[in-house]
Amino acid sequence: MGLTSKTNIELPNEAVGQIGGQEVLYDPSKGIQEQKTSLPYLVQLQIKNDVLPTICSQQDIKADEQTLENCAARLVKLTASDSGTWGPKIRQILREELGISETIANAKGYHRLISSALYQLNWNPTLTATTGFGQGYVTITPIAAARYISALANGGTVYDAHIVDRIIAPDGTVVKQMEPTVYDTLDAPKLYLDKLKEGMHGVVSAEDGGTAGSAFRDFPYELGGKTGTAQVSDIDLEDNSWFVCFAPYDDPQIAVVIFVPHGYQGLCRRTPPRR
Repeated sequence: MGLTSKTNIELPNEAVGQIGGQEVLYDPSKGIQEQKTSLPYLVQLQIKNDVLPTICSQQDIKADEQTLENCAARLVKLTASDSGTWGPKIRQILREELGISETIANAKGYHRLISSALYQLNWNPTLTATTGFGQGYVTITPIAAARYISALANGGTVYDAHIVDRIIAPDGTVVKQMEPTVYDTLDAPKLYLDKLKEGMHGVVSAEDGGTAGSAFRDFPYELGGKTGTAQVSDIDLEDNSWFVCFAPYDDPQIAVVIFVPHGYQGLCRRTPPRR
Protein backbone atom coordinates (compact mmCIF):
# COMPACT_ATOMS: atom_id res chain seq x y z
CA MET A 1 0.00 0.00 0.00
CA GLY A 2 3.03 2.28 0.05
CA LEU A 3 2.41 3.59 3.56
CA THR A 4 5.99 2.93 4.67
CA SER A 5 7.80 4.20 1.58
CA LYS A 6 8.29 7.54 -0.15
CA THR A 7 5.68 8.61 -2.67
CA ASN A 8 8.49 10.21 -4.74
CA ILE A 9 6.64 13.50 -4.94
CA GLU A 10 8.83 16.25 -6.42
CA LEU A 11 9.48 17.94 -3.07
CA PRO A 12 12.56 17.70 -0.83
CA ASN A 13 12.83 15.89 2.52
CA GLU A 14 9.75 13.69 2.22
CA ALA A 15 9.05 11.88 5.49
CA VAL A 16 8.26 8.16 5.60
CA GLY A 17 5.76 6.58 7.98
CA GLN A 18 5.85 3.26 9.78
CA ILE A 19 3.39 0.43 10.37
CA GLY A 20 3.69 -1.57 13.57
CA GLY A 21 5.46 -4.93 13.69
CA GLN A 22 8.10 -6.67 15.79
CA GLU A 23 10.94 -4.59 14.36
CA VAL A 24 9.03 -1.38 15.14
CA LEU A 25 8.12 -2.49 18.65
CA TYR A 26 11.61 -3.82 19.40
CA ASP A 27 14.42 -4.80 17.05
CA PRO A 28 16.94 -7.02 18.92
CA SER A 29 19.59 -6.40 16.24
CA LYS A 30 19.80 -2.71 17.24
CA GLY A 31 20.98 -0.97 20.38
CA ILE A 32 18.50 0.38 22.91
CA GLN A 33 19.03 3.95 21.69
CA GLU A 34 18.53 2.98 18.02
CA GLN A 35 14.99 1.65 18.42
CA LYS A 36 12.07 3.21 16.53
CA THR A 37 10.09 3.78 19.73
CA SER A 38 11.02 4.59 23.32
CA LEU A 39 9.26 1.48 24.68
CA PRO A 40 12.36 -0.81 24.76
CA TYR A 41 14.26 1.81 26.75
CA LEU A 42 11.33 2.22 29.16
CA VAL A 43 11.02 -1.55 29.64
CA GLN A 44 14.74 -1.87 30.29
CA LEU A 45 14.46 0.99 32.77
CA GLN A 46 11.51 -0.72 34.48
CA ILE A 47 13.49 -3.94 34.88
CA LYS A 48 16.58 -2.12 36.12
CA ASN A 49 14.91 0.30 38.54
CA ASP A 50 11.91 -1.70 39.72
CA VAL A 51 11.94 -5.43 39.02
CA LEU A 52 15.59 -6.24 39.76
CA PRO A 53 15.80 -4.11 42.95
CA THR A 54 12.70 -5.94 44.23
CA ILE A 55 14.37 -9.29 43.57
CA CYS A 56 17.66 -8.16 45.12
CA SER A 57 15.83 -6.90 48.21
CA GLN A 58 14.15 -10.27 48.71
CA GLN A 59 17.51 -12.06 48.41
CA ASP A 60 19.43 -9.47 50.48
CA ILE A 61 21.71 -8.73 47.52
CA LYS A 62 23.40 -5.35 47.11
CA ALA A 63 23.97 -4.80 43.40
CA ASP A 64 25.60 -1.66 42.02
CA GLU A 65 24.14 0.47 39.23
CA GLN A 66 26.28 -1.04 36.50
CA THR A 67 25.41 -4.61 37.47
CA LEU A 68 21.70 -3.85 37.36
CA GLU A 69 22.09 -2.12 34.00
CA ASN A 70 24.02 -5.02 32.49
CA CYS A 71 21.50 -7.53 33.81
CA ALA A 72 18.51 -5.54 32.49
CA ALA A 73 20.14 -5.17 29.07
CA ARG A 74 20.72 -8.91 28.80
CA LEU A 75 17.15 -9.67 29.85
CA VAL A 76 15.67 -7.30 27.26
CA LYS A 77 17.62 -9.04 24.50
CA LEU A 78 15.77 -12.27 25.34
CA THR A 79 12.77 -10.97 23.40
CA ALA A 80 14.66 -11.99 20.26
CA SER A 81 13.92 -15.62 21.20
CA ASP A 82 10.67 -17.53 21.57
CA SER A 83 8.89 -16.51 24.77
CA GLY A 84 8.47 -20.20 25.60
CA THR A 85 12.23 -20.43 26.21
CA TRP A 86 12.56 -17.33 28.39
CA GLY A 87 12.28 -19.06 31.79
CA PRO A 88 15.57 -21.01 31.82
CA LYS A 89 17.43 -18.12 30.15
CA ILE A 90 16.14 -15.60 32.70
CA ARG A 91 17.22 -17.83 35.59
CA GLN A 92 20.65 -18.27 33.99
CA ILE A 93 21.12 -14.49 33.65
CA LEU A 94 20.05 -13.92 37.27
CA ARG A 95 22.62 -16.49 38.40
CA GLU A 96 25.44 -15.03 36.28
CA GLU A 97 24.73 -11.36 37.02
CA LEU A 98 23.29 -11.39 40.56
CA GLY A 99 24.45 -14.72 41.98
CA ILE A 100 20.90 -16.07 42.51
CA SER A 101 20.75 -19.83 42.10
CA GLU A 102 18.45 -21.09 39.40
CA THR A 103 16.66 -23.28 41.95
CA ILE A 104 15.78 -20.28 44.12
CA ALA A 105 14.87 -18.13 41.10
CA ASN A 106 12.51 -20.87 39.90
CA ALA A 107 10.94 -21.39 43.33
CA LYS A 108 10.35 -17.66 43.77
CA GLY A 109 8.92 -17.28 40.26
CA TYR A 110 11.34 -14.51 39.33
CA HIS A 111 11.19 -15.58 35.67
CA ARG A 112 7.45 -14.83 35.64
CA LEU A 113 8.03 -11.39 37.17
CA ILE A 114 10.57 -10.50 34.49
CA SER A 115 8.61 -12.12 31.67
CA SER A 116 5.60 -9.91 32.41
CA ALA A 117 7.81 -6.89 31.68
CA LEU A 118 9.39 -8.44 28.57
CA TYR A 119 6.00 -9.31 27.06
CA GLN A 120 5.54 -5.60 26.38
CA LEU A 121 8.22 -5.96 23.68
CA ASN A 122 6.75 -9.10 22.15
CA TRP A 123 4.50 -8.50 19.12
CA ASN A 124 1.19 -10.36 19.41
CA PRO A 125 -2.10 -10.89 17.48
CA THR A 126 -3.88 -8.17 19.49
CA LEU A 127 -1.33 -5.60 18.33
CA THR A 128 -1.76 -6.84 14.76
CA ALA A 129 -5.51 -6.27 15.01
CA THR A 130 -5.25 -2.77 16.49
CA THR A 131 -2.60 -1.85 13.92
CA GLY A 132 -4.96 -3.03 11.18
CA PHE A 133 -7.39 -0.21 11.91
CA GLY A 134 -4.71 2.42 12.48
CA GLN A 135 -4.23 2.41 16.26
CA GLY A 136 -1.05 1.73 18.18
CA TYR A 137 2.29 1.89 16.39
CA VAL A 138 1.16 3.56 13.18
CA THR A 139 2.43 6.84 11.72
CA ILE A 140 1.70 7.89 8.15
CA THR A 141 1.95 11.11 6.17
CA PRO A 142 -1.02 12.85 4.50
CA ILE A 143 0.46 12.32 1.02
CA ALA A 144 0.87 8.59 1.74
CA ALA A 145 -2.76 8.49 2.89
CA ALA A 146 -3.80 10.18 -0.38
CA ARG A 147 -1.94 7.53 -2.40
CA TYR A 148 -3.58 4.81 -0.30
CA ILE A 149 -7.12 6.18 -0.76
CA SER A 150 -6.46 6.60 -4.48
CA ALA A 151 -5.51 2.93 -4.71
CA LEU A 152 -8.70 1.82 -2.96
CA ALA A 153 -10.80 4.02 -5.24
CA ASN A 154 -9.14 3.14 -8.55
CA GLY A 155 -9.35 -0.61 -8.11
CA GLY A 156 -6.00 -1.38 -6.49
CA THR A 157 -3.17 0.41 -8.35
CA VAL A 158 -0.76 2.26 -6.06
CA TYR A 159 0.80 5.18 -7.93
CA ASP A 160 3.68 7.46 -7.01
CA ALA A 161 2.66 11.06 -6.35
CA HIS A 162 3.52 13.96 -8.65
CA ILE A 163 2.98 17.71 -8.54
CA VAL A 164 4.52 18.25 -11.98
CA ASP A 165 2.31 17.45 -14.96
CA ARG A 166 4.59 18.67 -17.74
CA ILE A 167 7.53 20.97 -18.40
CA ILE A 168 6.92 23.50 -21.18
CA ALA A 169 9.49 25.67 -22.96
CA PRO A 170 8.90 29.44 -23.54
CA ASP A 171 7.81 28.68 -27.11
CA GLY A 172 5.13 26.29 -25.89
CA THR A 173 7.02 23.11 -26.73
CA VAL A 174 6.51 20.29 -24.26
CA VAL A 175 10.00 19.49 -22.97
CA LYS A 176 8.85 16.64 -20.75
CA GLN A 177 5.50 15.04 -20.07
CA MET A 178 5.27 13.27 -16.71
CA GLU A 179 3.72 9.83 -16.93
CA PRO A 180 1.97 7.96 -14.10
CA THR A 181 4.39 5.72 -12.20
CA VAL A 182 3.05 2.52 -10.67
CA TYR A 183 4.55 1.68 -7.28
CA ASP A 184 2.61 -1.54 -6.69
CA THR A 185 -0.80 -3.16 -6.93
CA LEU A 186 -3.00 -4.32 -4.06
CA ASP A 187 -3.27 -8.08 -3.83
CA ALA A 188 -6.94 -8.03 -2.88
CA PRO A 189 -10.10 -9.39 -4.53
CA LYS A 190 -12.31 -6.81 -6.24
CA LEU A 191 -15.11 -7.73 -3.81
CA TYR A 192 -13.00 -6.50 -0.87
CA LEU A 193 -12.28 -3.15 -2.51
CA ASP A 194 -15.94 -2.75 -3.48
CA LYS A 195 -17.04 -3.36 0.11
CA LEU A 196 -14.48 -0.85 1.41
CA LYS A 197 -15.85 1.75 -0.98
CA GLU A 198 -19.41 0.95 0.09
CA GLY A 199 -18.42 1.46 3.70
CA MET A 200 -16.80 4.80 2.87
CA HIS A 201 -19.97 5.84 1.08
CA GLY A 202 -21.89 5.11 4.29
CA VAL A 203 -19.55 7.36 6.28
CA VAL A 204 -20.67 10.44 4.32
CA SER A 205 -24.32 9.38 4.12
CA ALA A 206 -26.75 11.18 6.42
CA GLU A 207 -29.33 8.44 5.80
CA ASP A 208 -26.90 5.78 7.03
CA GLY A 209 -25.91 7.84 10.08
CA GLY A 210 -22.30 8.19 8.96
CA THR A 211 -19.88 10.19 11.11
CA ALA A 212 -19.59 12.74 8.28
CA GLY A 213 -23.17 12.41 7.11
CA SER A 214 -24.45 15.72 8.46
CA ALA A 215 -21.56 17.64 6.88
CA PHE A 216 -22.33 16.24 3.42
CA ARG A 217 -26.11 16.46 3.52
CA ASP A 218 -27.30 17.88 0.16
CA PHE A 219 -23.70 17.82 -1.15
CA PRO A 220 -23.75 18.13 -5.00
CA TYR A 221 -21.36 15.20 -5.49
CA GLU A 222 -21.63 11.57 -4.41
CA LEU A 223 -18.44 10.42 -2.72
CA GLY A 224 -16.87 8.01 -0.28
CA GLY A 225 -14.98 9.13 2.81
CA LYS A 226 -13.65 8.29 6.25
CA THR A 227 -13.23 10.31 9.42
CA GLY A 228 -10.38 9.46 11.76
CA THR A 229 -8.95 10.38 15.15
CA ALA A 230 -5.21 9.80 15.66
CA GLN A 231 -4.44 9.60 19.35
CA VAL A 232 -1.66 11.77 20.76
CA SER A 233 0.20 10.46 23.80
CA ASP A 234 0.88 13.92 25.26
CA ILE A 235 -1.99 14.60 27.70
CA ASP A 236 -1.62 18.35 27.17
CA LEU A 237 -2.40 18.10 23.45
CA GLU A 238 -5.62 17.21 21.66
CA ASP A 239 -5.72 14.24 19.28
CA ASN A 240 -5.13 14.75 15.55
CA SER A 241 -8.07 14.95 13.12
CA TRP A 242 -8.26 13.20 9.76
CA PHE A 243 -10.73 13.10 6.91
CA VAL A 244 -10.15 11.35 3.58
CA CYS A 245 -12.46 11.02 0.60
CA PHE A 246 -12.69 10.24 -3.10
CA ALA A 247 -15.13 11.47 -5.75
CA PRO A 248 -17.21 10.94 -7.76
CA TYR A 249 -18.24 7.69 -6.09
CA ASP A 250 -19.13 5.78 -9.29
CA ASP A 251 -16.12 7.01 -11.30
CA PRO A 252 -13.40 8.28 -8.91
CA GLN A 253 -11.26 11.09 -10.32
CA ILE A 254 -9.87 12.76 -7.20
CA ALA A 255 -8.79 11.86 -3.67
CA VAL A 256 -8.69 14.43 -0.87
CA VAL A 257 -6.93 14.18 2.49
CA ILE A 258 -7.44 16.66 5.32
CA PHE A 259 -5.20 16.49 8.39
CA VAL A 260 -5.57 18.91 11.32
CA PRO A 261 -2.85 18.55 13.98
CA HIS A 262 -4.47 18.49 17.45
CA GLY A 263 -7.90 19.09 15.91
CA TYR A 264 -9.54 17.05 18.71
CA GLN A 265 -11.15 14.23 16.72
CA GLY A 266 -12.20 13.04 13.27
CA LEU A 267 -13.38 15.89 11.08
CA CYS A 268 -17.07 16.55 10.46
CA ARG A 269 -18.18 15.49 13.93
CA ARG A 270 -20.15 17.97 15.95
CA THR A 271 -18.90 17.18 19.46
CA PRO A 272 -17.17 20.23 20.97
CA PRO A 273 -13.55 19.97 22.17
CA ARG A 274 -12.77 19.23 25.81
CA ARG A 275 -11.63 22.79 26.42
